[in-house]
Amino acid sequence: DNDADGYDKEEVSCSTGNDCNDNDPNVNPGQVELCGDEIDNNCNGEINEGCEGICDTDQDEYDEFWWCIGGGPNTDCDDDNPSINPGVSEVCDNNVDDDCDELIDCDDSDCVNDPICVSTSEKLRVIFAVDNADTHQTENPIENSYDDTLSTRWAAHQSANVGTMNVDVSITFDLGGVQEVYETKFSPYRWNLGRIYQYNVEGSLDGVVWTTVVSSKASLVEQWTNDSFTPIQIQYVRMNFETQSENYWAGLFEFEIWGVELNPPVNQAPIVDAGPDRSIYISQSAQLSGVVSDDGLPDPPGEINVQWSKVSGLGTITFDNAYVASTTATFSLDGEYVLKLLGDDGELNSEDTMTVNVAVPVCGNGQCEPGEDVNNCPEDCESGVGFLPSDRSIDWNPGIPGGIPNYPNSNIDVMGSPYNAVGNGVADDTQAIQSALNAMAQQKALYLPQGEYLITSEIDIPQYKVLRGAGMFETKIICDSGTCIEMTDWRPDPDISVTENVAQGSFEIKVSSLSGISVGEYLEIRQDNDPELFACGYSGCSSWTQDRSMGQVALIESINSATNTITLNRPAYLNYKTSLNPKVKAEPGYKFAGIEDLFIDKVEGSSGSNINMAGAVHCWVKNVWSNMAYSQHVNMVDQTFGSEIRDSVFSDAWVRGSGGQGYGVTIEGRSSDNLIINSIFAYLRHSMVLSDGSSGNVFAYSYSKDPWGANSYNETINWLFTDLLAHGNYPNMNLFEGNEGQKIATDNVHGTNGPTTFFRNRIPRVDGHVTNLGRFSHIDVSGNNYNHNLIGNELGLLGQTTEDGVINLHSDGAATILVHGNYNYLDGAFTNWESSLGGESTPIPNSMFLEGKPSWWPIEKPWPAYGPEYINSGNTIPAVDRYYALTESVVGNTSFPQPGFTGYDVASLEEDEKNLSNLWARILEMLGIKK
Repeated sequence: DNDADGYDKEEVSCSTGNDCNDNDPNVNPGQVELCGDEIDNNCNGEINEGCEGICDTDQDEYDEFWWCIGGGPNTDCDDDNPSINPGVSEVCDNNVDDDCDELIDCDDSDCVNDPICVSTSEKLRVIFAVDNADTHQTENPIENSYDDTLSTRWAAHQSANVGTMNVDVSITFDLGGVQEVYETKFSPYRWNLGRIYQYNVEGSLDGVVWTTVVSSKASLVEQWTNDSFTPIQIQYVRMNFETQSENYWAGLFEFEIWGVELNPPVNQAPIVDAGPDRSIYISQSAQLSGVVSDDGLPDPPGEINVQWSKVSGLGTITFDNAYVASTTATFSLDGEYVLKLLGDDGELNSEDTMTVNVAVPVCGNGQCEPGEDVNNCPEDCESGVGFLPSDRSIDWNPGIPGGIPNYPNSNIDVMGSPYNAVGNGVADDTQAIQSALNAMAQQKALYLPQGEYLITSEIDIPQYKVLRGAGMFETKIICDSGTCIEMTDWRPDPDISVTENVAQGSFEIKVSSLSGISVGEYLEIRQDNDPELFACGYSGCSSWTQDRSMGQVALIESINSATNTITLNRPAYLNYKTSLNPKVKAEPGYKFAGIEDLFIDKVEGSSGSNINMAGAVHCWVKNVWSNMAYSQHVNMVDQTFGSEIRDSVFSDAWVRGSGGQGYGVTIEGRSSDNLIINSIFAYLRHSMVLSDGSSGNVFAYSYSKDPWGANSYNETINWLFTDLLAHGNYPNMNLFEGNEGQKIATDNVHGTNGPTTFFRNRIPRVDGHVTNLGRFSHIDVSGNNYNHNLIGNELGLLGQTTEDGVINLHSDGAATILVHGNYNYLDGAFTNWESSLGGESTPIPNSMFLEGKPSWWPIEKPWPAYGPEYINSGNTIPAVDRYYALTESVVGNTSFPQPGFTGYDVASLEEDEKNLSNLWARILEMLGIKK
């Protein structure tokens, strides 16, 4: 055994025989045959056996791989097509490299004398293009369809003909003059999904009378398509797509027109659009969204020069870059400015103007405008911290510090290999999406293009990753699973004892051990329910809480190992007493995952939450429409901390029974400091729900419509369910601010609710599916509830009645409830001004958690929208506007009342709301998102 590999040339006592090369330890009967090395690696007398099965797949005697031992190894550029290999001649007009020499068509020497290549044929210049679509993707403009690169694309769809099956999209190309055309070539985008089933190519001299030159079924193979036809003299070429539905997009990577140039195109002046007028404050920059397009003439230079300048205005304008169409500008003085955008191609030029109105913030107008702060304008810019007693409120600071991060899209193509998602609503795409998420790098977003993606088990989003669609009307998740999407990190119960009492408001906790506790981790503190504060509700005690609902989560900022003291970023919201067995547990946290820009449709009968967030830290749901929940649309549980849900829609449910069915967003399990904002809720048993020790959370500026408990659209009931709800097991120090809903309640189903603040909400108490609404109050505080704050809410409508009173306080805790500055539209009067809060003469804060108008709030809309200063103003929050805009834009019906309540009588408004209830169901059906 010369090479010491355990094999010898013949079998002897110290080795195994049959080694065909005793000088090479990599050659012996125990080896696996290697492909392509011309060596008998396993000494069986054959070379490269087992390899030939994957060589020369198309049997044209040329091989794709270097190790193949046939006649042409490593030379076949398409081993699945026997007509493509180095032994054939180039076909000169098919846009394919037939002979594998990396030269295509007329660039190949085989085609030097081919008539196609020696004629005057050329790819004709496209001067301009336009489509008839009403919906576009800004990142995929029409210019991409003729920019001579396959790395970009155009995409658009036409939704004007809602309800029709065939909604045509067309794109028209202008050749700049009459040319002779006899061929078109195009590379389609995602036609393999079968969404484009027919296309036509037409030509016209004048853009009015059209002649069809190509009419063909669309191929499901995404490849260059060539269509030749009898030469025709035309100036305009139009491609018409027939799609399966108005929600499907037409798309092209590239479109080419071939023929003979008869009339060189005449240079046209650039087309200039300076963009919309702007209104800003002087401390802000104006975003200038100009667009300049040109025909590329004269050539040379074939380029266009762009410049912004001031036409009028008192001050100086500073442009970030005056020589690009899209830029920003700042202004030295307030006033009106007219700006000009010029486009010049060297021969001709065009211009367009737009106006910027620059305003100076005014202290004392109730709005904390850009440029103001709490130091120079405290009456506008101071949050409500300190306005309420500290034993029943906190300094609310919910959500993600610095806001939701914007992860860029990853370069993973979930539709391509090896993931191969289909997106047709039939094939199961669960594994494709999950595998792509798992493979993607952190701080990236997995982009799901427009389509319908069936999932049959939950999608788990890893931390620091985002699942992002093309928009809530473009990307649809069809969920045939209990839970649809999860952002979860299930945590064990706390097990380290707290050694000293922790006073409410303290940032420090002393513990028996620092084992497993580190700075930057997230600490849960939990204790037994305090009998001085909590009693079980009328449904009994909830065994699933282990009688330990009280607790919260906070970030560990520092540790003193000498005294076993932990310092947190948030104060204790409760008194934690050693007699109540308080314990802590630290975890690194599942962090910074999100869901964005998609639609979730739950399949009937699949119980569970559409989105589950458990132990999620600084995670988010943004611009998501969740439809047809079974349990909750979003369930924030098990110490979810500092997360956000915003700009979303939560509509409808398969069932709305007891036990958590048909809920919107639920926050429970000692989840803390979460923010739910600027969202829409419709047709749910309860829209915004707090329970089981959740604390420091904020529901803000959201709209809830038609809460009710029936399971049929046409069924009316005689009970008004609560949409802004504290639901027991001691949620505490939570805030409902600036919302519009139909009823506020702190109930006694699962026991006592801790201090909850309802601030500047609008509660008209309108529901198109509830009979005898006059039975019900607008705010209901049940027994076993104490220390709540009802501040500055607008309640009811002129002409309404109520049997229980507009604000119904159970005698059990009525004396502890702060009722201050609430306006009763039924009587046209304020219900009470609390002297301890300064009475009627002391203005209430603009917000309990914001220092000023949020950046996303439209500049023209008053903020805050609701409250004692705005009685009969007709103000609305953006979420209400979005709901009404949806009903108008989709259905085109303007007969329904616009937002605002001035001048409405209750009978007409309630009838209108009933119509809108039916309208919502119809909208869902027309959009194809309602079973």
